[in-house]
Order: sequence, then C-alpha cells, then structure tokens
Amino acid sequence: MLFETLGSKTRGREIFEMFYAEISEALEKNDNVKISGFEILN
Repeated sequence: MLFETLGSKTRGREIFEMFYAEISEALEKNDNVKISGFEILN
C-alpha cells in the first residue's frame, strides 16, 4: 500500500492530492496527460 511506503495515510493522501491537482491543471489547459498503463487523457 502507498501509505506503507510513505509512512502514513495522511502523507499518502497529500501526495495523491498534489498528483491529482497537477493532472487537473494540465487538463484545464487542454494539455495531454499520459499515465502509464492508461490511454492519453485530453
């Protein structure tokens, strides 16, 4: 689990929220987002 690697569920949640924010901002600017194992989001 992610929190086992990061040390806490809170820290894992913070990192996920930062990750989600970056993707959201890119999509709002109509940038393509490539996530390995998934299709390109646009």
